[in-house]
Amino acid sequence: MDYTHVDHQQVNDAHWRPGFFRRLPWQGLLCILGALCGLAACIIILVVSDGVPVGSWRYAPTVYLSICYTLTNILLVAALSYGVTIRWWRRAMGPKTELGDLHRYWQYGTSPLAAVKAGKKVNMVAVACLLVAITPANGPLLQRGSSISQDEVTSPAMFKINSTTFLSSATGYIAGRQLEPGFLTTSFANIVQQFYDRAPISVKDTGCPGNGICHGRLRAAGLAVNCSSTSFDFDSELHDISKGVRSTQVDALIIAFGWTLISGVMRLDTQYRVPTSTGSCVGHITVQNCTLRAATVYYPVTIDGNQSTIALDQESTVFDDTLDNVTAIGTGVSLNNGAPSQLAGYIVSLQNRFNGAATMHFGGGIGYEMDSTGATPPQFAISGDKDPCNMTFRDPLPNMLAQARELMFRTAMGFANETAVRVPIYVNDLVDDNSTRLETVSGTQTTTKTVYRTHYDLLIGAVALTLLSLVVVLITYHGFWHLGRDVSLSPLEIAKAFNAPLFAADHSTAKADDLVATVGWKHVKYELTAESTGRGVHDKPHSQVSVRGDVIGDLNMDSQDFHFQIVEQ
Repeated sequence: MDYTHVDHQQVNDAHWRPGFFRRLPWQGLLCILGALCGLAACIIILVVSDGVPVGSWRYAPTVYLSICYTLTNILLVAALSYGVTIRWWRRAMGPKTELGDLHRYWQYGTSPLAAVKAGKKVNMVAVACLLVAITPANGPLLQRGSSISQDEVTSPAMFKINSTTFLSSATGYIAGRQLEPGFLTTSFANIVQQFYDRAPISVKDTGCPGNGICHGRLRAAGLAVNCSSTSFDFDSELHDISKGVRSTQVDALIIAFGWTLISGVMRLDTQYRVPTSTGSCVGHITVQNCTLRAATVYYPVTIDGNQSTIALDQESTVFDDTLDNVTAIGTGVSLNNGAPSQLAGYIVSLQNRFNGAATMHFGGGIGYEMDSTGATPPQFAISGDKDPCNMTFRDPLPNMLAQARELMFRTAMGFANETAVRVPIYVNDLVDDNSTRLETVSGTQTTTKTVYRTHYDLLIGAVALTLLSLVVVLITYHGFWHLGRDVSLSPLEIAKAFNAPLFAADHSTAKADDLVATVGWKHVKYELTAESTGRGVHDKPHSQVSVRGDVIGDLNMDSQDFHFQIVEQ
């Protein structure tokens, strides 16, 4: 009978009732829905955890992911089993169905290996089985889809730092009849040594988070700088004696820090031979003159909250400092030998470290030579070859201004955060106790956080694989509305469909549960039986059966009347 043409037909008190809602495979569809929910949970976990600090999750996202995709894959396998059942019975109801077709539908639906070997016999059940078999690959993809990374988060911040806004303490002493800068004070000597050693600048309390880097502008003692520049050509080549001998000496490099005691104005004078494309004893000289005044400025600074250190912004120069006011230095200060001075130690530290010169001149038989004093000429020299006439120099001014600026900044921070006793300076018979104070810095803080990071390419791959499997499994449910009852691949139900004698008394549309209820109590055995009686050979007295080979002995029936089958005991 073709079940597709049976509708509400009475068959042995049972009904074959096809229909979309009557035969809706709720259990299979719930499995598919559950698998979709598990997949959605994986997506939500990875999206929500992306960029979230590690400490905000009790367990890592990968723990929740493993639970979700495991349940998803289990439900997908369960959904496939319902689809295989529907597909098998739909094939059994179709026209021109071969027994081999029924076997293959069952085999491909239960064995991925058999599905791989399907060849030309491949069907939708085989495809679905293979996809479901490889779907667990979504596990490694989802696991790798979540990782841990270090992220920087920038936010506005305000913090307070102890700072010296102008020099109210001595850095050194005036010495000699000429009242030149002399020795350093003990407290400033420590600052200078750290400056020479390039040691980090430590502060007592930065106000910056321990895991952060802060940026802002700090009000502190600094420099007000004003520079001018001129240039000229020179010719150091020897000329004809008849025309007279021109001087061959030229100052190819000069770096000179100076100071006027009365006014408190500092100077930085530089001169250098500009590099040229062709080397010769004819060239170009640039002269730069700068005045440096003590001032209160706003420095662009970088603060390391973890190390409790502060530094000038590496990308900034002295011209990026915002001038607040110029500080009067020198007025009312004693001008005696050995008197303390706010700038004496500062300027002598720069002079001893950076003042230098390089002079080129004709040395007679040895030709041209280059003489230098101080440590800086080799630092800025550009040596084209061994001929001194070809030697030029880089512009030393930016570096010298940076050194002067850094030393002043270190002085401001050192005086504000040191514990050593400083030498006070009395200006107009008053001691300004407000030179060191807590300065409020308004800026930003950049903190480093350990966060979960989602790799969306791997997530997309896992989702695509799982969705493809779900869609193909859902296709196997097609035609379920043609079934007139709930079906399964139970051996009892299949045997009844093939009209097995043991189920002759049961109605043709009985479900597996009904069959179990009516015949489930019977005892059966798979054994050799007689064709004519359908009873086991052991029912015959004194019978002996050998199933090894074709030998059947001591039986009163022809061997062709015997076969193996499940019989009732």
